[in-house]
Amino acid sequence: MANHYSGEQGRVTDIEFKADDPSTVFVAVSNATVNRFEIWKSTDNGLTFTPKTTGWYQPTNPNRPTTWGVYAHQGAKILLLGLDKEGDADFIGVFRSDNAGESWRMPYDGNGDGQPDNQYGGPYSSNHWCLTSINETNASYNQGWYNADLDVSDTNPDVFLVGNLNLFKSVDGGKTYMRYGGYRYNECPKDGRYRHPDIQDILVQGNEVWVASDGGVDKYDANLNFVDSKNKGVSTCDLWGFDQGWNEDVLVGGRYHDGDMAYYDNYKNGRTLSLGGGESRTGFVNLGENRKVYHNDIGGRLIPKTLPGVVKGISNLSKYPNTKGSPTTSEIVNDPRYWNHIYMGKDNKLWESWDYGQNFTLLKAFGTNEKHQVWGIEISRNNPQMLFVVHNEGGGNMKIYRTTDGGTTWTSLPILIPNKWLNISLNENDELYVAYDNKWGSKVYKSTDLGDSWTDITTSALEGHVIRDIETQGGTDGGFRGYS
Repeated sequence: MANHYSGEQGRVTDIEFKADDPSTVFVAVSNATVNRFEIWKSTDNGLTFTPKTTGWYQPTNPNRPTTWGVYAHQGAKILLLGLDKEGDADFIGVFRSDNAGESWRMPYDGNGDGQPDNQYGGPYSSNHWCLTSINETNASYNQGWYNADLDVSDTNPDVFLVGNLNLFKSVDGGKTYMRYGGYRYNECPKDGRYRHPDIQDILVQGNEVWVASDGGVDKYDANLNFVDSKNKGVSTCDLWGFDQGWNEDVLVGGRYHDGDMAYYDNYKNGRTLSLGGGESRTGFVNLGENRKVYHNDIGGRLIPKTLPGVVKGISNLSKYPNTKGSPTTSEIVNDPRYWNHIYMGKDNKLWESWDYGQNFTLLKAFGTNEKHQVWGIEISRNNPQMLFVVHNEGGGNMKIYRTTDGGTTWTSLPILIPNKWLNISLNENDELYVAYDNKWGSKVYKSTDLGDSWTDITTSALEGHVIRDIETQGGTDGGFRGYS
């Protein structure tokens, strides 16, 4: 392609203009010849480009290109965050140019000897940090492929933020860093404000600086000092688990990115209580004592009657159900007569407890493979000795089992659509519904004889929809809701 970028050279991950000269353009582009990403520069409004690779990193694995996905600049000073170094938590380092990209260097001086380390990636230690890893002193879990950004103060090019799982700040042009938020920090306690992990974007606009994370948006000043969290009025959340009380208005659930939450009807203005934990499909309410709640990542808690209040630890459940995601999740199902009598699917087994989960008795093992799990459980309100259980038999095969004597004997029900996942729901009239994850054709069936025979009730309105869950609507004439 000579020196003109036509889009044939490779994938572009960033395009930036020089702050004081809009005719100068930089692109981060993959170079297929050497199998790496490079910075190419144009000084004629993008008509021609020249690679600028003096001081650049050369990958040791020719089959794994290096990604330069984040780029920031101020005048002639440019900073780059290099990602995708194999085996080193995908981190190369922060590179700097003081001559508008003509040459590059790594200013980081982790050991404090006054000289740049000049070390690409790991090994990492307390004297050589990894800015992508969840723990900066080792190459553990990272998300450089998902959330990473870097931006520089408009008033001082030596002050900048680097965000990945954690947020870091440098005030000396990249020679040293301080932990500034996320899972690891040493500066947050000084201002008393928590900064959420998983940094998605950093935007510097003069005296206003904004950092977006999985927890919302934070504001910083021109020197990148924390000002405030701007999350009031942002009330949405993605619940991976959910449960509610019987006699009191208590709601709990494990949230995507934001840990476990609880709501009680005395909490005013829709406020909820953050309990800790993170990203677990969990949340269960004790239906006898509704302020006792349970999550598989933090255990049992007694939530306060009012806010602010003290959350107290209580005895945990001795088991938690299988939790992967609908429909591959089991549940805790209550006997409609007794709040402390519950059933639960754990591994390939159905368990029963008479003291709300402090102790369990094995009721039924479905096969011998623990990976073939028990999923949905339904119990009859008319005859609590009758239960229906969905079991993953393996190989995509699902079966529904029925007992009418409290689990002593079991009957396998007919398979309507083989090799498809399914959900079941039972209403107060003992009408049983099943929904298969079939995108086209038949997918929803109804039985009025406890599953011995079925009627296809699929309509054209369901075409193209994969039903992930089905729930009967009490108090209606056979009403139900399907979720796709």
